[in-house]
Amino acid sequence: MLLLVPAQAAGPTLPDKYSPIFYEHLPGKEKARCEKYVNELVLIEKRKKMGAKPWDLEKMAAKQAKIEADYDKYCLRLQK
Repeated sequence: MLLLVPAQAAGPTLPDKYSPIFYEHLPGKEKARCEKYVNELVLIEKRKKMGAKPWDLEKMAAKQAKIEADYDKYCLRLQK
């Protein structure tokens, strides 16, 4: 029996500020860093939806806050 859940099948969605349009103008290493931040945030959201343990959720929340702060600092600066 195959069971599809539309919300999980589409994958986690992030706010619009994590769209590639905000960091595509950056040079190579900086653009790669921003893509890494976005990929890590997607992974964290995916793990939350899958049902992580409470102690893992605490670690993920701390990591997510750091990634979001770094993303804001490095990827949303000097937009053209």
